[in-house]
Amino acid sequence: MLLSAWLGSHLILILILALLLVNAMAIYAILHFILKPVNELRTAIEEIAAGPTLREIKIKHAPPEIKELVNSFNRMQEVIRERRRANQEKLLQADRLATIGQLAAGVAHEINNPLGSILLLTRLVIQQSAADGRMLENLERIEKETKRCHSIVQSLLDFARPRDPKVAPVDVHLLLDDTVKMLERQYLFQNIEIERHYSAGVPRIQADQLQLQQVFINIIINAADAMSGKGILTLATQESDAGKTIEVSVCDTGCGIPSENINRIFDPFFTTKDVGHGTGLGLSVSYGIIQAHGGEITVSSNPGQGSRFTIKLPRGQEGA
Repeated sequence: MLLSAWLGSHLILILILALLLVNAMAIYAILHFILKPVNELRTAIEEIAAGPTLREIKIKHAPPEIKELVNSFNRMQEVIRERRRANQEKLLQADRLATIGQLAAGVAHEINNPLGSILLLTRLVIQQSAADGRMLENLERIEKETKRCHSIVQSLLDFARPRDPKVAPVDVHLLLDDTVKMLERQYLFQNIEIERHYSAGVPRIQADQLQLQQVFINIIINAADAMSGKGILTLATQESDAGKTIEVSVCDTGCGIPSENINRIFDPFFTTKDVGHGTGLGLSVSYGIIQAHGGEITVSSNPGQGSRFTIKLPRGQEGA
């Protein structure tokens, strides 16, 4: 009986020790396979938060749930990296525009007065002389070219010293239609088909109607040039950013923009047109106008297939 009792008590003790050993192994497994990867992830996140650069996190021997969490964090870092790059490009673009704007203002001021004198004196010579034939032709050409220079200088001033928008309620659809009516009678638009995809219920926005129309004219004419006067021009509108902004897009089926030029498209004086067919200031002025309205303008393109210009403008109080 005593032996039996002794064996029984020791068997219970052995079972208890075995259970404790199993629990210890389970705790070790939890610490090794779950808590350790979590601590590694926490340490990596803290290092990334403290440092200036992002880096991919890699953790070995982690449960599927932890691996998915790491993958999600790495994807989030990629989004942050892309937004940083976009913001950096915007800052660089704004800095370039500001620098060139200061230079353009000084140059335009120095050139404007002599051009005015040349234009006035040329007109006086034409009126007071009995010039005819080749002489009259030369004088009229001087006048024409001087006026073209004056127009370029005025574009410089518009770019360098844009006036503040005089905002009022604007119906974007009506403004687009008015702009098309103004342009479609030109020879360049005779073989261009215009499609409209206007989203119903788009509210009016607070904007400067004349400035906004200038932007639409610049972009639509550029689209017609890219199509060489033949193709499909698509105008579309919609609400975006949960109804906080109005989005206007202008798409063409033209030659597209080469990848090496896409980041320079809004730079002042950048143009792929022949000499005498553009100053390279239209899109730069448009960029400044949209920025002054608190919006943004972007471009995407596939060479040989066409381009899309997208303008986002805040709804403002009128649309709220």
